[in-house]
Amino acid sequence: MRMPCCLALVPLALACEGNKEDSGDIPTADCDWFEGDNCWKDTLAPAGALLPAADAVGTFDGDARTCTYPDGLTVTLGTPFVYPIPDNHRWDIRITRGGDLVVEVVEGENGDMEVTTTAGTFASVAAGFGAEYVCPSGERWGVGLESLECDWMTLPGWSNMSSPGYLSFALSGGPEGDFHLFACSSATE
Repeated sequence: MRMPCCLALVPLALACEGNKEDSGDIPTADCDWFEGDNCWKDTLAPAGALLPAADAVGTFDGDARTCTYPDGLTVTLGTPFVYPIPDNHRWDIRITRGGDLVVEVVEGENGDMEVTTTAGTFASVAAGFGAEYVCPSGERWGVGLESLECDWMTLPGWSNMSSPGYLSFALSGGPEGDFHLFACSSATE
């Protein structure tokens, strides 16, 4: 089973030590920010009760672009799922229940990521020699290499597990830690 992981902190791989001057005079997210209440967790919170149980598995349609659960949850991928996942793949996931948005995850260039729920959109974007988090309120936080000293499971990011005909996707750093979004398999697998 292939298990790639990509944190929203990808831009930090080339980053220098972050500080207020490096991030345009905005505060720097530190371990206390990641471990405490923050806008990332607030963004995810409304989706929690609407997502499937971690052990529930939906069924992909014939082209592996849409996955449905018996309770009406629908996962739509921007591009059909293929295994192995191409190295240049960018995630574009929209999860709905009864047509209403539960959560949307869109990966941009350079490891940028936007996550949208009914609470608004949280963005992680490359910013100079680091990253910047933009909260739904517009509040901004700089992120530097010092965040790598924090518990990785508290950092905003994503992970997936895949095998032929199977894909699961989760976000890290959620209100309760790992934030399972979905697991889907082909009907023939």
